Amino acid sequence: MDYWRSSRVVAKGDTINEFPFFSTIHGDLHPHFMVLPVGILLIAALLDERLFPSRPADAPTNPWRALAPWAVITFLLASMVAISNWELPMGVTIREILEEHAGGMRDGLKFRGAIPGGASTDFLVEEHLDVKMDYASVQKAGSRLGTGTMIVLDDQTCPVGLTHNLEQFFARESCGWCTPCREGLPWTARILRAIEEGRGELADLRRLRFHTEFLGPGFTFCALAPGAMEPLQSALKYYREDFEKHIEQKRCPYD
Repeated sequence: MDYWRSSRVVAKGDTINEFPFFSTIHGDLHPHFMVLPVGILLIAALLDERLFPSRPADAPTNPWRALAPWAVITFLLASMVAISNWELPMGVTIREILEEHAGGMRDGLKFRGAIPGGASTDFLVEEHLDVKMDYASVQKAGSRLGTGTMIVLDDQTCPVGLTHNLEQFFARESCGWCTPCREGLPWTARILRAIEEGRGELADLRRLRFHTEFLGPGFTFCALAPGAMEPLQSALKYYREDFEKHIEQKRCPYD
């Protein structure tokens, strides 16, 4: 195998330079954007050590832990009265964010769930509204804080259609370097599209579950496909009834 060429060919015979390439000239910007938040966090940790060398005896000595109280979370919300960004301290609950800062759900809409940390994190539902938005609490609830970008699902938005939109995005983002990601993500998108359009069957749910297991951590070169499986696996867990209604009624119940 020629490791200096991508395994994915695009129009006119060009190739995509992605992982494991680190060319800032010819490479895809995706890996470089992934590096930016980590770089910023490292710089902040170093500045914390330099600017605040004297700490109380009971203060944490680990620079990462010392940084945590200073960290802020940025949110982008949907289906809410206010759609905006907020800088909030770690530890505020999902309920506080939705009800106090975002003004609650829009008239006529009810909360069904939320993706707390961007598109590649698991759904959280109503029972998780009092979960604190910090890394440990969100992970214990079954998701990840990720980027802190929250997407809210209401009761008039189709969770199958939403999940299909996410998986289609990840399928298009795949660099094509490893087979599970290159073949698996478009496959999940096609299955979800068939279900959404009323062409699905119950066996499709087993196929989707298969993908969530074999596109998970350890089966792909990078974290794109495992991240893509997080909203899918949690959608199958919390909104399975919606998937089954699509298949039984052979249409989207939300149309």
